[in-house]
Amino acid sequence: YGTFDNFNPYIFKGTASTEFVALSLDSLGYTPSDDIGTAYPLIAEKFEQPKDKSFIGFFINPKAKFHNNTPITADDVVFSFNSLITKGSPVYKFYYQDVERVEKVSTHHVRFHFKKNTKNRELPLILTALKIFSAKDFENKEYDNPPLPPPLGSGPYKIKNFDAGKYITFIRD
Repeated sequence: YGTFDNFNPYIFKGTASTEFVALSLDSLGYTPSDDIGTAYPLIAEKFEQPKDKSFIGFFINPKAKFHNNTPITADDVVFSFNSLITKGSPVYKFYYQDVERVEKVSTHHVRFHFKKNTKNRELPLILTALKIFSAKDFENKEYDNPPLPPPLGSGPYKIKNFDAGKYITFIRD
Protein backbone atom coordinates (compact mmCIF):
# COMPACT_ATOMS: atom_id res chain seq x y z
CA TYR A 1 0.00 0.00 0.00
CA GLY A 2 1.21 3.48 -0.74
CA THR A 3 4.31 4.54 -2.53
CA PHE A 4 7.87 3.33 -1.98
CA ASP A 5 11.30 3.94 -3.43
CA ASN A 6 13.42 1.38 -1.57
CA PHE A 7 13.33 -1.94 0.27
CA ASN A 8 15.20 -1.11 3.48
CA PRO A 9 12.92 0.22 6.23
CA TYR A 10 15.81 0.39 8.70
CA ILE A 11 17.28 3.57 7.21
CA PHE A 12 16.09 7.19 7.05
CA LYS A 13 16.49 7.66 3.31
CA GLY A 14 13.46 7.19 1.15
CA THR A 15 10.18 5.44 1.78
CA ALA A 16 10.53 1.70 2.21
CA SER A 17 8.19 -1.11 1.27
CA THR A 18 7.20 -2.64 4.60
CA GLU A 19 5.61 -5.56 2.76
CA PHE A 20 9.06 -6.62 1.56
CA VAL A 21 10.32 -7.02 5.13
CA ALA A 22 7.17 -8.77 6.31
CA LEU A 23 7.09 -11.27 3.44
CA SER A 24 10.65 -11.62 2.16
CA LEU A 25 13.00 -11.39 5.15
CA ASP A 26 13.15 -13.98 7.90
CA SER A 27 14.49 -13.45 11.40
CA LEU A 28 16.46 -15.64 13.78
CA GLY A 29 13.29 -16.54 15.64
CA TYR A 30 9.57 -15.98 15.67
CA THR A 31 7.34 -14.66 18.44
CA PRO A 32 3.66 -15.53 18.03
CA SER A 33 1.16 -12.75 18.70
CA ASP A 34 -0.67 -14.88 21.26
CA ASP A 35 2.46 -15.55 23.36
CA ILE A 36 4.72 -12.50 23.17
CA GLY A 37 7.07 -13.76 25.87
CA THR A 38 8.14 -16.77 23.80
CA ALA A 39 10.35 -17.17 20.75
CA TYR A 40 10.61 -20.16 18.46
CA PRO A 41 13.55 -20.80 16.14
CA LEU A 42 13.14 -19.72 12.52
CA ILE A 43 16.51 -19.17 10.79
CA ALA A 44 18.12 -20.48 13.95
CA GLU A 45 17.50 -24.11 14.79
CA LYS A 46 18.11 -23.53 18.48
CA PHE A 47 19.08 -20.85 20.99
CA GLU A 48 21.55 -20.90 23.87
CA GLN A 49 21.79 -18.78 26.99
CA PRO A 50 23.98 -19.37 30.04
CA LYS A 51 22.61 -19.21 33.58
CA ASP A 52 24.19 -15.79 34.11
CA LYS A 53 22.33 -14.54 31.00
CA SER A 54 25.46 -12.76 29.77
CA PHE A 55 24.74 -13.61 26.13
CA ILE A 56 22.31 -15.26 23.77
CA GLY A 57 23.58 -17.61 21.10
CA PHE A 58 21.92 -18.74 17.92
CA PHE A 59 22.72 -21.96 16.08
CA ILE A 60 21.72 -21.28 12.49
CA ASN A 61 19.88 -24.08 10.77
CA PRO A 62 22.18 -25.41 8.00
CA LYS A 63 19.06 -25.75 5.81
CA ALA A 64 18.31 -22.01 6.09
CA LYS A 65 18.95 -20.37 2.73
CA PHE A 66 18.46 -17.10 0.90
CA HIS A 67 16.26 -17.01 -2.19
CA ASN A 68 19.28 -17.66 -4.44
CA ASN A 69 19.90 -20.91 -2.51
CA THR A 70 23.05 -19.67 -0.73
CA PRO A 71 23.25 -20.66 2.94
CA ILE A 72 22.54 -18.18 5.73
CA THR A 73 25.62 -18.02 7.94
CA ALA A 74 26.88 -16.33 11.07
CA ASP A 75 28.61 -13.79 8.80
CA ASP A 76 25.18 -12.68 7.56
CA VAL A 77 23.92 -12.28 11.13
CA VAL A 78 26.99 -10.26 12.16
CA PHE A 79 26.67 -8.12 9.02
CA SER A 80 22.96 -7.50 9.59
CA PHE A 81 23.43 -6.46 13.21
CA ASN A 82 26.51 -4.30 12.66
CA SER A 83 24.98 -2.59 9.62
CA LEU A 84 21.80 -1.87 11.54
CA ILE A 85 23.53 -0.22 14.48
CA THR A 86 26.15 1.68 12.46
CA LYS A 87 24.26 2.64 9.29
CA GLY A 88 20.62 2.20 10.19
CA SER A 89 18.32 4.71 11.80
CA PRO A 90 19.83 5.93 15.11
CA VAL A 91 16.92 4.42 17.00
CA TYR A 92 18.45 0.95 16.49
CA LYS A 93 21.74 1.93 18.09
CA PHE A 94 19.70 2.98 21.11
CA TYR A 95 17.46 -0.10 20.87
CA TYR A 96 20.42 -2.48 21.00
CA GLN A 97 22.61 -0.37 23.31
CA ASP A 98 23.00 -3.20 25.83
CA VAL A 99 24.65 -5.49 23.27
CA GLU A 100 28.37 -5.23 23.97
CA ARG A 101 29.41 -7.18 20.88
CA VAL A 102 28.35 -9.83 18.41
CA GLU A 103 30.66 -12.79 17.92
CA LYS A 104 30.88 -15.33 15.12
CA VAL A 105 31.65 -18.58 16.95
CA SER A 106 31.55 -20.76 13.83
CA THR A 107 29.93 -20.79 10.40
CA HIS A 108 26.50 -21.51 11.89
CA HIS A 109 26.88 -20.21 15.44
CA VAL A 110 26.72 -16.59 16.59
CA ARG A 111 26.55 -14.98 20.04
CA PHE A 112 25.36 -11.59 21.20
CA HIS A 113 27.21 -10.62 24.37
CA PHE A 114 25.47 -8.21 26.73
CA LYS A 115 26.95 -5.38 28.74
CA LYS A 116 27.45 -6.19 32.38
CA ASN A 117 24.61 -5.17 34.67
CA THR A 118 22.14 -4.71 31.83
CA LYS A 119 18.61 -4.35 33.12
CA ASN A 120 17.04 -5.23 29.76
CA ARG A 121 15.75 -8.77 30.35
CA GLU A 122 13.82 -8.69 27.06
CA LEU A 123 16.96 -8.23 24.96
CA PRO A 124 17.37 -11.95 24.11
CA LEU A 125 13.77 -12.04 22.89
CA ILE A 126 14.24 -8.80 20.95
CA LEU A 127 17.34 -10.18 19.21
CA THR A 128 15.41 -13.20 17.93
CA ALA A 129 13.39 -10.76 15.79
CA LEU A 130 16.49 -9.44 13.98
CA LYS A 131 15.91 -9.61 10.21
CA ILE A 132 18.85 -11.14 8.36
CA PHE A 133 20.31 -9.68 5.17
CA SER A 134 22.88 -11.40 2.95
CA ALA A 135 26.35 -9.95 3.53
CA LYS A 136 27.45 -11.06 0.04
CA ASP A 137 24.43 -9.38 -1.55
CA PHE A 138 25.56 -6.06 -0.07
CA GLU A 139 29.19 -6.30 -1.25
CA ASN A 140 28.44 -3.86 -4.09
CA LYS A 141 25.60 -1.98 -2.38
CA GLU A 142 25.46 0.51 0.43
CA TYR A 143 23.28 -0.56 3.35
CA ASP A 144 22.21 3.00 4.08
CA ASN A 145 21.45 3.93 0.47
CA PRO A 146 18.01 2.84 -0.73
CA PRO A 147 18.63 -0.37 -2.64
CA LEU A 148 16.79 -0.99 -5.87
CA PRO A 149 16.62 -3.79 -6.90
CA PRO A 150 15.53 -5.35 -3.60
CA PRO A 151 18.10 -7.07 -1.40
CA LEU A 152 18.21 -10.84 -1.35
CA GLY A 153 15.57 -12.28 0.96
CA SER A 154 15.00 -15.55 2.77
CA GLY A 155 11.32 -15.41 3.75
CA PRO A 156 8.33 -17.33 2.44
CA TYR A 157 7.81 -14.94 -0.49
CA LYS A 158 10.15 -13.39 -3.00
CA ILE A 159 9.59 -10.53 -5.38
CA LYS A 160 8.61 -11.56 -8.87
CA ASN A 161 8.57 -8.00 -10.20
CA PHE A 162 7.97 -4.44 -9.09
CA ASP A 163 7.64 -0.87 -10.28
CA ALA A 164 8.95 1.51 -7.62
CA GLY A 165 6.18 3.60 -6.17
CA LYS A 166 3.47 1.57 -7.88
CA TYR A 167 3.39 -2.15 -7.11
CA ILE A 168 5.20 -5.28 -5.99
CA THR A 169 4.24 -8.78 -7.10
CA PHE A 170 5.27 -11.53 -4.67
CA ILE A 171 5.46 -15.25 -5.38
CA ARG A 172 5.68 -18.08 -2.88
CA ASP A 173 9.21 -19.44 -2.50
